[in-house]
Amino acid sequence: MTFGVAFSRIGMNPEDIRDYLDFSAFSAMELPWEIFSAAEPGILALRKTAFRSGKTIICGSLMDSRLSRGIIFAEDKFQKDFARQLANALQFLASCGIRTATLDCPLENLLASEEAQNDMRKILLTAAPVLVREKMTLLLPCAIPAAGDLSTALRFMCNTLIPGVKLKLEIMPWHPDFAKTPVSDLLGNLLFETGSVIFRYDADCGNRIMKAQVKPVIEALKRVNYTGTVLLAPMSQRNRMAYPEICQFSGILEDLKEFISA
Repeated sequence: MTFGVAFSRIGMNPEDIRDYLDFSAFSAMELPWEIFSAAEPGILALRKTAFRSGKTIICGSLMDSRLSRGIIFAEDKFQKDFARQLANALQFLASCGIRTATLDCPLENLLASEEAQNDMRKILLTAAPVLVREKMTLLLPCAIPAAGDLSTALRFMCNTLIPGVKLKLEIMPWHPDFAKTPVSDLLGNLLFETGSVIFRYDADCGNRIMKAQVKPVIEALKRVNYTGTVLLAPMSQRNRMAYPEICQFSGILEDLKEFISA
């Protein structure tokens, strides 16, 4: 289990990420696609620094998020073109040494429609050869607490049966249902299909990440011998709350160090 910050998810500018790479409690980071694809000297330098840090690095949305979220409603020819671009993007990331990336099409967008689920499976099947050949993981976001029945999400994953396709559980610790529902019920058997976990919340509203929110999630992950990333994503305008929240998360992980390693 590795811990860090979802820089891509919170939309942090690449030039600002460097300031956060030295937190000793963190051993993972989610970086935006631009850091791997851009050729500007400043971004190249950041990429070298990130790689030399020895931390686990995953890529955020490797396709345009608006396109990824709407592709299941597009015509067949557009879906086929999208699938080819997805496979090419994964192959490019593999050449950069990155083995995990996100397809920003939330699972809740699919679950209400069998047709949408089938269309997504076709897209994923085009990417499957790259995932298998390069031993890669492609993450699909899934909000927790979930908007619908978890069994539907689990059934979609079980029926997809593509090696390397996993969930990114976006846990919303300030959602009303999080406080009143046991974490084991919120996550259920989705933990066995999970490749990354993110704590996502609106930090502009005064919400702060708390040990009481983090510890039960880690406890649930430990029970299934989870070995993926656990990342923080405090959402705020111009990321003005990023630093205090990242510091808070780092402190929580230091406090839980013995519990995590036990």
